[in-house]
Amino acid sequence: MRLFGKKLTENQEVQLASAVRGAKSLCEFVELCFDSLRNRLQPLYAAASASLAGRAPIAPTEEELNNAREAIAEHLREIENSRALATTYGDTFESEWCPKRPAQGFDSLMKSLEAIAQCVRMVSQSLQPPAFDRKPGKDKLNMFVSGLNLLAVLQKGLKAPVR
Repeated sequence: MRLFGKKLTENQEVQLASAVRGAKSLCEFVELCFDSLRNRLQPLYAAASASLAGRAPIAPTEEELNNAREAIAEHLREIENSRALATTYGDTFESEWCPKRPAQGFDSLMKSLEAIAQCVRMVSQSLQPPAFDRKPGKDKLNMFVSGLNLLAVLQKGLKAPVR
């Protein structure tokens, strides 16, 4: 026994290192996907933010809205695929031999991916017809801007498990 728990076998060490690398690569992929989404939505986001601030009313074209819907749908698919891939590492991180720190990191990663997926769904709802409807209690413009801001915060909190 080691000072902080059982010594892992060589096979377990390899398996854990592989799962940690895979989870880290997954986080990097999700980050790249988010950067792409942010770049695609930046003009619409800027116009929506200005409209919320009262500087200029927003009047996006149907093409802009369709492009935004497509970008959001694509990002949601990427997040869902990433979550599915992350579950393949679950056997390693949920094994009784797995040290506590990487196991907790994996649990946190899965929760973060779920929160990101929920946020993307919220942004998607804001773009459904009638897009940017400003009815009390259903302020889609605010939902779009707030959703993207929250998505940026959640993205920064996405961390891969560490050994």
